[in-house]
Amino acid sequence: MQYPYITSHFAPQEPNPQVDFSWLSESFDLFKQQGIVWVLGVLILFAGTIIASIPGTLAIQFLLVIPTGMSGPSITQALPYSERLEPFNFLNWLFYTFVASYLYSGLLRIAIRQVRGEHVEAGDIFRGWPNTLRVFGLTFLFSCLYFIIWLPIKFLQIQFASGTTPSAREVYLMIGACLFFLVVLGNAGGLFLPAYALVADGEKVFRAMSRSFAAARQDWLRASLFLILYAIILMLSCIPCLIGCIVTVPMGALILALIYRDTMGMPAPPVMAYQIPYAEPEEGVWPPPPGQN
Repeated sequence: MQYPYITSHFAPQEPNPQVDFSWLSESFDLFKQQGIVWVLGVLILFAGTIIASIPGTLAIQFLLVIPTGMSGPSITQALPYSERLEPFNFLNWLFYTFVASYLYSGLLRIAIRQVRGEHVEAGDIFRGWPNTLRVFGLTFLFSCLYFIIWLPIKFLQIQFASGTTPSAREVYLMIGACLFFLVVLGNAGGLFLPAYALVADGEKVFRAMSRSFAAARQDWLRASLFLILYAIILMLSCIPCLIGCIVTVPMGALILALIYRDTMGMPAPPVMAYQIPYAEPEEGVWPPPPGQN
């Protein structure tokens, strides 16, 4: 069943695929309305991801550092041990990413419910399980894309690591590769990042990416600039001991929900879909509006 689209005024309206920089201020206003819920949710997210990283850290200590007696930069010299850890590192990444996807799915659930006007609570962060695999799948695809566009920079890093002084041509190539990485990553994020809100709301991964691309490509340049602007804000918020992330991480989730609402059309909950206002009955008018006797 399709429900009316929700806009910033909660009125039935077709989605408008135009980037609106006021999403930044609106997301901050929404954060202030449920500040306690968001702070608790972000703290749970941070604590959960830290706990998820502990098994991998302990395993590296027992499997690499203790057997070789190496630490710090010298660990890279323990090739027989480090190569043995490659399969484990991948499994550890899968475990960490799955836990992070579970918690982030819950965080997006809070954002989507708040944008819809529904009741939210900190415990909602533990209720994202039904869509965790979708969020995990989307994260896996983004990681593959990140790896592919990072390859030129990685190749040049290997060249520079040979110990020889890089030539002017190699320096220019490195600068060009970095710019290429930023441009491609910015465009990819602007086109596909809003898909996170869709998969957290139950949409299939490839369908969510398709809808996100179809909406963002009509205003792709502003979408990329908006993503870069938010990324700068997020990085600056990390400087004072990550304290600013308590605000900017919820804003990021809310921004994705707002993009979903305004550019792709967020279905309203069933109760809201049927709350159609009617005028007061006029004397002598028959029959009265529905629901009024």
